[in-house]
Amino acid sequence: MKIKTGRTLVAALFGVLLNAAAWAGESEKPLNFLLIVADDLGYLDLGVFGSEIETPNIDQLANEGVVLTNYHTAPMCAPSRAELMSGTDHHLAGQGLMDVNVDMRPGYEGYLNGRVVSLASRLKRVGYHTFMTGKWHLGQGSDQSPRARGFERSFVTLAGGASHYGDQIGVLKDTRAKYREDGNLVDNLPEDFYSSDYYTDKMLEFLRTQENDDKPFFAYLSFTAPHWPIQAPEADVAKQKGRYNDGYDVLRQKRFEAWKSRGFSRADLKPPLLTKDHRAWTDLTPDEQAKSARTMEVYAAMVARMDKQIGRVFDYLRKSGQWENTVVLFQSDNGPDATTGNPAFTVGDNRLDNIGRPGSWAYLGPGWASAGSAQYFLPKSYAGEGGHRVPAIVSAPNLRATQTQSDALIATYDVAPTFLELAGAKVNPASEDEQVLPVTGRSFAALIDGREFVDARGANDAFGREHSGNASIQRGDWKLLWVGDQPMYLGVKRPGPPPMSGRPMDQARFDRGAPAGTPIGSGGPWRLHNLKDDPSEREDLSAQYPDIVQALLKEWDQFVEENGVMVKSGYGDPAH
Repeated sequence: MKIKTGRTLVAALFGVLLNAAAWAGESEKPLNFLLIVADDLGYLDLGVFGSEIETPNIDQLANEGVVLTNYHTAPMCAPSRAELMSGTDHHLAGQGLMDVNVDMRPGYEGYLNGRVVSLASRLKRVGYHTFMTGKWHLGQGSDQSPRARGFERSFVTLAGGASHYGDQIGVLKDTRAKYREDGNLVDNLPEDFYSSDYYTDKMLEFLRTQENDDKPFFAYLSFTAPHWPIQAPEADVAKQKGRYNDGYDVLRQKRFEAWKSRGFSRADLKPPLLTKDHRAWTDLTPDEQAKSARTMEVYAAMVARMDKQIGRVFDYLRKSGQWENTVVLFQSDNGPDATTGNPAFTVGDNRLDNIGRPGSWAYLGPGWASAGSAQYFLPKSYAGEGGHRVPAIVSAPNLRATQTQSDALIATYDVAPTFLELAGAKVNPASEDEQVLPVTGRSFAALIDGREFVDARGANDAFGREHSGNASIQRGDWKLLWVGDQPMYLGVKRPGPPPMSGRPMDQARFDRGAPAGTPIGSGGPWRLHNLKDDPSEREDLSAQYPDIVQALLKEWDQFVEENGVMVKSGYGDPAH
């Protein structure tokens, strides 16, 4: 697969020599780190992968850097962010079940717990400025804020979602979205507030304060786009007018073919099967089609607007002379969201012409979500590849890797040890408190700085994912997948705002479903897939290869034990 264009062999070889010289010489100047996270962005929502949405800045990053084609998050927002900040599995870091506190069980506190040291704190200790703007979603209390977890400057929204405008409408009915600046609650937002713009404004404000000193920076720009409610300025929406009138089934096929034509998969690959609740576009009423197409127009505008804001940061770094010393990692926090709503959530004015405007509260829905990740099975919340295999691009000018893409399996908790290694910091210093959990992610720094990169995970290393009764365990090309009937988190009753330590819950809430030792909740049975032959997870091979199933089940048991994953009561010690 070739992404870069206009680059001859001679130029490429010359570039390698320049990179080596830069690493040997100018590398004494500490590297900056810019971590950009989109919220619920679909893999195929980006132009570089075949989308019709204009994302020139992210596409350019891909052309200059390395596309990480086998990059995995957790299946949900906060768990992924916990892994980014902690460098370890989210079940250890406090977000075992998003925002929920289960029996005071370690790892299920509902916020980034005190057993881990954040990436910001670790980099701050070795002389970095640490800045954050956007979605935090790792605790609402002052002692759980970015300020308390190592960020020198920050402006964040605390919860998992909110209105993208300045009205501060919260996710739950009749609640007000909370924001913090440098640890302090913000009373009111500017009248012209729009999330992607304002988070970028604040990040640029923070970055300008350090451009003339000798300290490097770690900047975490965490957008809430394109998370619901689907909202965007009307001028941006107008540019998308009529683009999606053919519906999501047509778009899904177009994007899938574009993905293949760009060399990201073999030509004979078939798309994943659709879920049983998928409604064909032709089965929708004309009114439903009109509202759905309008929602996708707004969604596309959100993505394009986010890309424009990313371009502002890139331009600043170039003009200030910092681009050539900055490592940039862009990723989504999980797969596309197929949510259609929840009785506890805010309900807005979703008349056709009002969708996307202040006061509306629309969801993308399963149809468009299936187009957002047309090549992978299942959306956000699930452990199918579509739930946690996401777009990710890394670029490090003057430290350019010689390849344009990497198929190495990389996880969100690998980011922390990678940045720490590139910063020259010890990943797990000997002086650290023995009560602190170690960073368990595996560095991919060699991929970034141009050294020979060997996949940190060997053929015999297992990789597990789990959230709310949806789970997978993978070793090599083989993967066991447990599909829950309904993501448990979405069924949680929410009478009001979550308490500071997460909504309380007990083991009995999950004590149902399959035999002890399996993922919590109903669903299953385990399905077996060969990801090399069948990356779309179409064919269940469990009946043909029972020995492989049993071997992977042992790996699952070990994953549960090592990470304190809550399973149906009866598996080992429920308090571990």
